[in-house]
Amino acid sequence: MKVNSGAKVANLNADKLDGMDAGQLQGFRTVQVRSADFDAPAFQNRDGLATCQPGEQPISGSVALLKGETNRITYTQPGGVPLTDATGKFTGWYVQWYPEVDSAVRVYVVCAS
Repeated sequence: MKVNSGAKVANLNADKLDGMDAGQLQGFRTVQVRSADFDAPAFQNRDGLATCQPGEQPISGSVALLKGETNRITYTQPGGVPLTDATGKFTGWYVQWYPEVDSAVRVYVVCAS
């Protein structure tokens, strides 16, 4: 997503874009990017999760193709999604994909503490 305007748009609340409001981000002093790598054999559904260390709060995430062909892999939710527990607490970054060739994927999570 690219923003090129400061105008307020009805029903677009970027403050909730990552599942957290700005007040939940106050008081953090450090930000770390953590990751987990996954091999993905051809024609097999795969998924992966990246999590933060104890005491860290996940605030965002993403996914990268390390090996394979970008036009031969399908992501269920491009870029991944925040994973929440039963209480609604954000616990990590989750990605699902289906490769048509042997691939490797890295899932990232941005952690604040």
